Amino acid sequence: SLGQETKLSDKWQFWASAQQGTINDYNGTTNIETIRESGSLRFRYTDRDKTAFDTKLEARFDEGDVDKHQYLTANTMRHKITEDITVSLRENYSRTENRTADQTEALFNETGLGFALRPVKWDKWHLLAKYTYLKDIYPETQSAPTEGSPVGATKTLSNIYSLETAYDLSKYFQLVEKYALKNMKETVTGYDETDNRVSLWINRINYNVIKQWYAAVEH
Repeated sequence: SLGQETKLSDKWQFWASAQQGTINDYNGTTNIETIRESGSLRFRYTDRDKTAFDTKLEARFDEGDVDKHQYLTANTMRHKITEDITVSLRENYSRTENRTADQTEALFNETGLGFALRPVKWDKWHLLAKYTYLKDIYPETQSAPTEGSPVGATKTLSNIYSLETAYDLSKYFQLVEKYALKNMKETVTGYDETDNRVSLWINRINYNVIKQWYAAVEH
């Protein structure tokens, strides 16, 4: 394996790595050998008073009884619009291609957007809002398919919304309210699509017993 980490400036950092190895999987009768090669790149930018982002790219190639290629990227960003308002973004994506079966075996996608309001001059109250989109496709079985055979899959699509707010009622008491809603569609090979909706509402009172010690009642 090889790796390199470089600080390009006070705000920029860079990483790179490459690996090669052999995986031996003994199933009781046969030793299955897989040659794995992988590499990754990563960049990070940090401006503590304003903006920060981190991005990573990675690829992995397996050759053996079953040939697979996997690609992944993970990205986050935070930006302070004003001293009171901050927004954040997240984008993660991965894809696994089964070259033996000539099919996409798995796929994952996560997109997130966050918003935070924390008034500096009125710090008794803050508000957090978040939206997340999830797409997940994964095989129904972990057994390796033969060339040309179909790969059964489960597919889920989710939209998740959440809102949280907190208010300091006094020096000792704080009221916290949180609501979340998840809408999900699931499709399994050979079955009809199903729709699910789940909601969560949390009410909590925090009590500052002494210094960093807190007690809470939640419903």
